[in-house]
Amino acid sequence: MNPPFDDEGVYIGALATLSELGADLDEDRLGPLVAIRFDGPRDGFLDWFARWAASTFRSLSGRPEWEQNPEWLYFDGVPMTFVGQVSVPPELSGLHDVASFYVFWDRDSGVTETVVQVR
Repeated sequence: MNPPFDDEGVYIGALATLSELGADLDEDRLGPLVAIRFDGPRDGFLDWFARWAASTFRSLSGRPEWEQNPEWLYFDGVPMTFVGQVSVPPELSGLHDVASFYVFWDRDSGVTETVVQVR
């Protein structure tokens, strides 16, 4: 079954679930991940999705507090684990505002990636 993201209520519910986790709804990436895992009735999708998303968008030290839009990183098509966030004030970064560094890690490969956002 394809994920029912075409249903407005489901789309909004999935978006709200991901927002609580600090992630965003990237249908191109999430659609295939969800499609191969969800095989229940359509009306049970949001409950299943909430459980699946919580176990898929893992975090070692709390959820990201994005300065801008969420930019959860993926490795080989799978969400990486959020390790932590460091915010640097402008007087230390030399930028016009606070810069936040978001660190992600893929446990299996050992790959680490960072997102930088400036408020």
